[in-house]
Amino acid sequence: MKRVQRGFSLIELMVAMVIGLVLMTGVVQMFLSSKQVFSTQQGISRVQETGRLAVDFIAEDVRESGFFGCARPTKWNFFNTLNNAGKFGRDFSLTNWLQIFTAAPTGMDLGDAPKAGTPILALYGANSESVSVVGMNTSNEVFVAQTPSEDSGCPSGFCEKDIVAATDCEKIWIFEVTTSEEETITVEGESVNAVSLEHGSAGNSISQWGGVTTSLAGRIDRVVSEVYKIESSVYFIRDNTAGRPTLWHKRGDSTPYELLEGVENVNIELGLDNAGADLVVDEYVNPSDMTSSAQWGQVAAMRLELLVQSPEDNVASEPQSYTFAGETKTADDKRIRQVFTATVGIRPKLN
Repeated sequence: MKRVQRGFSLIELMVAMVIGLVLMTGVVQMFLSSKQVFSTQQGISRVQETGRLAVDFIAEDVRESGFFGCARPTKWNFFNTLNNAGKFGRDFSLTNWLQIFTAAPTGMDLGDAPKAGTPILALYGANSESVSVVGMNTSNEVFVAQTPSEDSGCPSGFCEKDIVAATDCEKIWIFEVTTSEEETITVEGESVNAVSLEHGSAGNSISQWGGVTTSLAGRIDRVVSEVYKIESSVYFIRDNTAGRPTLWHKRGDSTPYELLEGVENVNIELGLDNAGADLVVDEYVNPSDMTSSAQWGQVAAMRLELLVQSPEDNVASEPQSYTFAGETKTADDKRIRQVFTATVGIRPKLN
């Protein structure tokens, strides 16, 4: 061959390979750095999104807990006739429409047990939909208007064993519905289609209110009266099927469902208005330090602290330290963690 057709020498090939490897190493390094930045940003975004949504969901129910329509339990007459066999599995009274448990009480079916060391937050109150009272009550019946209902067995949306609050802005009756039936009643000489909500001995400590319709305790003014269904809203933490800590929610009798994945723990402090009911929170205490039913009646606010972790591990460049519930800890899984805090006023107790 002629010398101009010899090709590359071995040294030239090796130099070319080294240059190619250097360039390839730079490209790979750039790719890995970009992937790490993307994973970190994605983890931060997921943590912030989960934390904000968790605070919003819980805060909304906390604000409305203890709502019973236009009447206020702290200012008006409160009549509660439920017994321990009631739908909520425990007494429902003025002092326990907000409760925090370390284990699910009898009657609260949460499926598998919540994560050990995390609280169960149970909130109770009337829902936003009400039905007007259309006729004078008897000693054990309240008559409400007939309204469309998806369930034919629940006239006007009220079913047997529902817990309801009947209020006329001066008093509140809390009772379990024994029977719910459509019937025609006479009001001021005219026939009116109504639904009878009977207050019987099943689920209630007494079968009648004990008064006559001309007394304060025995009369619900039909002009301004409404009946609300009381619902429970329960939040707790449990691992999902993927083994990830998750915030679960249970409303009423529904099956608990996964609300937000990544919520690792919740810390709660209760704000007490214990200086003359002046609508001002005087101190925050740990629920474990609540020693009397009177203190539960003074709860006017809640301070939430939520610990949220990223969906994947190894998204942080090094183990992360965080402070939660007054303790500083370091996690070795290199997940991104963030603590979200919020102070929520309970509206029925602050107006």
